Amino acid sequence: MATGAKRFILVEKKTVVITNFHTDILNFYKEHGTATFEPGDDLKDITMFSLHIYKAVHVEDLPVAISCEIDDTSYVLCVENNSVIYKKMKLPESISSETSEFIFYQKNCCLEAQIFESSIKMGFYLASSEDGRNLILKPYDIHAFDETTLISIVERVFVYTGESTPYYFKNYDNFLVAHPEKCYLTFESEKPPEEENVVFYENTYFEYGPGRGLPVIISCTMNEKNYLLCARSTCVFLKEKKLPKKINPKTSKFIFYKKNFSPGASGFCFDSSMNECYCFAWDESDPKKHLILKYNSGEDTDETMRIIQTTPDK
Repeated sequence: MATGAKRFILVEKKTVVITNFHTDILNFYKEHGTATFEPGDDLKDITMFSLHIYKAVHVEDLPVAISCEIDDTSYVLCVENNSVIYKKMKLPESISSETSEFIFYQKNCCLEAQIFESSIKMGFYLASSEDGRNLILKPYDIHAFDETTLISIVERVFVYTGESTPYYFKNYDNFLVAHPEKCYLTFESEKPPEEENVVFYENTYFEYGPGRGLPVIISCTMNEKNYLLCARSTCVFLKEKKLPKKINPKTSKFIFYKKNFSPGASGFCFDSSMNECYCFAWDESDPKKHLILKYNSGEDTDETMRIIQTTPDK
């Protein structure tokens, strides 16, 4: 390579959350200059890291660097003396060296997880310690599966706020009714008196990462069993499941974004995080008025997507 040639050139930067094989979240503490993996439901704040993606000459794997910014100070994840440390520094736009203490090669090894090989210590990878708490550097055996080297880079995380509000869900004068024995929901003209299958709970989540509205999970309880509303394709169905405290994937079949139906109008729409622009709705040609997902172009007001929420009488 010619002297002064650029080995790595920065081409993209993403804001991400980093998790280990336990789906614990990496959180940085500037007071100690360290980062630890912790359960997301125990955290008051979550560190948003930056994944810096570089373009390299004649390199098959993806060269990346990892940093975070706390109080206007940039901390970069580096390798030093076989250890992982965090240095106060700004990442350069280009690097002429073939190796760097902060460059790692990202390799996809399975769904939603990657491994990161040090460019300065080839054959050594980022990993979580045996107790799952610390980020360390360790040799990788290609002949033996090692789950501690699995690191997930996700662009958002949903964490339950603890806020849960009971509502009736209506379209015009029809109440949404849950039918867990059949796994579906319908809008019905009369509310069954004192029945628990018409009371739904709007469970609010905090989203770490770019969002499209207020993230919520809708649940209901019947016969001492908890059900969550779940999106799949254009269907909405009930799934028996406990309310999750934390959701790591970029999208979730359980998360819906609550938004105002339209400016100056009452009601809301609920946009699926799994199928963007598909909202709660009902089909006017369906005599049973099943709750479905319907594409929202955003150009016209579709009254079948308007959801009215009222609070049950105490």
